[in-house]
Amino acid sequence: FPQADRGMVLLAEGDRLLVRAQKQRYGGASDFAYSRTIVKKALDEGMALLSEDVREDRNLVLSATMVSLNLRSFLC
Repeated sequence: FPQADRGMVLLAEGDRLLVRAQKQRYGGASDFAYSRTIVKKALDEGMALLSEDVREDRNLVLSATMVSLNLRSFLC
C-alpha cells in the first residue's frame, strides 16, 4: 500500500493484541494508536474491513479513537 500514511501488523494471542511492526510515512511517534474496536470486529467476524470514507460510512459506529485519529480510510 504505497500511498498509506500508517501501517501496522498485529497478532492476536488469546484476548491480547500484540503490535509486531508499525511504520508511518511521515515523522512522529514511533508508537501510534489504533482502534481496538475495528480490530476486534474484524477478528470476531473473521473478515477484512474496508472503509474508503470513514466519516460517510454508515456501517461504522465511530469510536472515540477513530475520531481522534482523524482517519479518512482504513483496511483491517
